[in-house]
Amino acid sequence: RPLLAALLLAPVALLPGALAAQDANAPPAATGFPFPPDTRPEGCSGKGYGDPLLSNLTVSVVIPWLKERWEHMQGTLNALVHFTPDALVEEYIFVSDGNPDDRERQLLEISPKVRVINLPTRQGLIRAKMKGVEAARGSVLVFMEAHCIVNRRWLEPLLDRVAKNPKVLAMPTLDSIPADNWHAYHGTGNFIWRYEWNLNLVTSDIGGLVPKGAEPYTNPGTS
Repeated sequence: RPLLAALLLAPVALLPGALAAQDANAPPAATGFPFPPDTRPEGCSGKGYGDPLLSNLTVSVVIPWLKERWEHMQGTLNALVHFTPDALVEEYIFVSDGNPDDRERQLLEISPKVRVINLPTRQGLIRAKMKGVEAARGSVLVFMEAHCIVNRRWLEPLLDRVAKNPKVLAMPTLDSIPADNWHAYHGTGNFIWRYEWNLNLVTSDIGGLVPKGAEPYTNPGTS
């Protein structure tokens, strides 16, 4: 499988501690998730991703979860369905890592492309992800957490990079959702992920050298 280290500037918001706009102006009540502002950098919205190679790619979105609030899982999947071209999606794989209720029925009510893997006992994050990988049928793997709100055209720029280089690890810009307010969404701008000497993963823009436009750039680390 192609491996999804360029940073792409299609935003996804992540709740701390916890990732083609079909209708950029849809009223929040009609979407089933906190509707985000358009935080893309100038020039991003006008980019086209008509590469015929994209038509040969479909994604398996692997989402392991443990003790997640249903509001967050529901919003995550509703945002994915709303902002992701259906033709590019093979499946949404939710891996329940030892939860008493795998929520399969509720998730399938949102999308028929949901697949649920129920691990009877907790296996840990990496093993749960690998169970999703083993079951995946798409040509590209996307890993996400169960408390993310994707934004406009989040997927196409990632697949564009994978189509051009199947060995790339492509990552979107991560906007932020405050831990105490699921309905807030804040753009973070461009930065790099890097490791400190103690292997802490941090974000920074040392020397102001990170590009500010809509073009992808390389990173020494990924979230």
